[in-house]
Parts: sequence; C-alpha cells; structure tokens
Amino acid sequence: MTTPAHRILLVDDDDMVASTISAMLRRLGQTVVWVQSSEDAITSLLDKSSVFDAMLTDLNMPGLGGEALIARVQGAGFSGKIVVLSGNISTETTQRLRTVGVAAVLQKPFVYARIQNLLTELWPAQNSG
Repeated sequence: MTTPAHRILLVDDDDMVASTISAMLRRLGQTVVWVQSSEDAITSLLDKSSVFDAMLTDLNMPGLGGEALIARVQGAGFSGKIVVLSGNISTETTQRLRTVGVAAVLQKPFVYARIQNLLTELWPAQNSG
C-alpha cells in the first residue's frame, strides 16, 4: 500500500519512542518533524512557513501535557488531524479526547502495521484506487 506523503508533527519527550515512530512514518513515505515538548510543538504549529497535516502527540509529558497542548493548538486554529499516542490511557480519557475532535488514540507500544493502518484511517479517500 502506498500512502500519499503528509507533513506530520510528532510530539514526544522520549527519544527512543520518537525515533522509532519517526522511522516507521518515514518508511511509509511521510515527512516527520519531531519536537520534544508541547511548547516546541506550539511554536512549530504557529510558524506560518510550516504547514502540518497532522500532529501525533504523547499525553504524558513534562510541562504542558498532551491534553492542554491539544486545546492550545485547536484554539490557535490548527485544523490538521490530531492523534494521541500513550502508554497509559483510560477509556474515559479516550472518550474525552474523541469529544474534542482527536482523530485517533493509539496505545503504546504498537507495531508497524498499526501505524500503516492509522495513515489509511486518517486519509481514507487518498488511499483508494
């Protein structure tokens, strides 16, 4: 399956996790920009010279956490897809995130095929035919 390239902002404070996810996404033809904090993510998303199709963010990070980051970027007008990656997420949190427009929630750890399926879920019309 070939997935059209998208620009994805990856927000995760764990170097090993971020490098693994970045490698998976790049192998699937995506352009990935990785930042280690919510503050850096906000700066990147507000930079008008950088347009992102999606933001993949961890929930549990030092400083501004993932849920607060999501609220801030949505309030600033980010209209791309938002995906939450977390190793510890409750059903209630998942439901709350879906209510505010999060496109998908992935429980860590996950396999390459799950990332591949995620891209198809995020942009289904671009993957058919």
